[in-house]
Amino acid sequence: MVKLFYGEERYLIDKNLEKEISEIEVPEMNLSTYEDGFAIETVENVCSTEPFLADKRAVVLKLSELKPEIKELVKKVPENTKLLIVADKVDKRSSVFKALQNCSVCCTKPEVSKVVALIATVADKEGCSVERQAAEEIVQRLGYLTEDGVNLYAVIGAVRQLANSGNITLQLVKAMLPENAAGKVWNLLALIVDKRTDDAFALLSYLLDSGESGIAVLSVLLKSFRLAWKESVGVPDSVPRFQYAAATKLDEKSLIKAQEILEDGIEKMKSGVDAAIACKVAVAKLVNL
Repeated sequence: MVKLFYGEERYLIDKNLEKEISEIEVPEMNLSTYEDGFAIETVENVCSTEPFLADKRAVVLKLSELKPEIKELVKKVPENTKLLIVADKVDKRSSVFKALQNCSVCCTKPEVSKVVALIATVADKEGCSVERQAAEEIVQRLGYLTEDGVNLYAVIGAVRQLANSGNITLQLVKAMLPENAAGKVWNLLALIVDKRTDDAFALLSYLLDSGESGIAVLSVLLKSFRLAWKESVGVPDSVPRFQYAAATKLDEKSLIKAQEILEDGIEKMKSGVDAAIACKVAVAKLVNL
C-alpha cells in the first residue's frame, strides 16, 4: 500500500501519518523512516522485508519534493508494507505525482467551522471553555485563512496560551492576541463604509507606517469589495463572510465603482506613484461613494 500526503496544512499531514503508523504492530521493529538523501536500494530492501510478528510494516519517506526514483519504487511495494510519503512540494504536472495521484491525500486548510471545532477541543483539554465568537476571533486575528505561514499548530499554540488565563472569551482574545495585518484592513474597510474618514486615514497611516505594503492593503480591500459584489449578484463563495461583510452595506453600483478605484490605485503604485499618496487618494474616493 502506498500513500502520499502533501499540502499546506502540516498539522493534518502529521495527524494522517500518525493514524497510519498507529495501526502498525511492534513499531520498534516494523517502522522505518527516511529523509532526503536516502539510498533507494535501502528503502527497496526494507519495503520487501517481511514484518516482524505482525501483518504489516511501515516505511515513511519525508521529502522536500517528489523524486523521479519514487515512481519505480512504488511499483515494488508489496501488500504487507505501507509506504507513506510526505512531500513538502508537489508538482502536479510531473509524471511522479500522476503515478501517485490515486493514492494521494491533499491536506489543505479546513473551513472555519472545523477550525472552531478544533479550538473548542483544545480548550476543553486545557480545562476551560471558549466562546464561539472568541474562537472565530482567534482565527481572524492569527490570519489563519489569509497567511500562508499560519497553520493549525499556530492556532493550537495560541489557544493553549490563552487558556492559561482561564475561560477564553472574546474580550480576552482581543486583549491578549495581536490582530494581524489582514484583520486591520478589514477594520479599515468598515471605517470606509461607515464614512468615518478621520479614523480611516489614521488606521491607513498606521498600517503604512508599520511597514505594510500599500499594494497589499489595497489588494485586501479590493478582494473584500469583489466578494461583496459577488454576493450581491448571487454568486456563491466559500470565503468566510467576515472578510467582506462590511462592504455588503453598499449597493451593486457602488461595489463596482469601489473595485475600479482600488484597481486604479494599485496600478498607480506599480507605475511608481508613492504608496502613501495612492492609498490616501483611493480611500478618500471610497469614503465618498
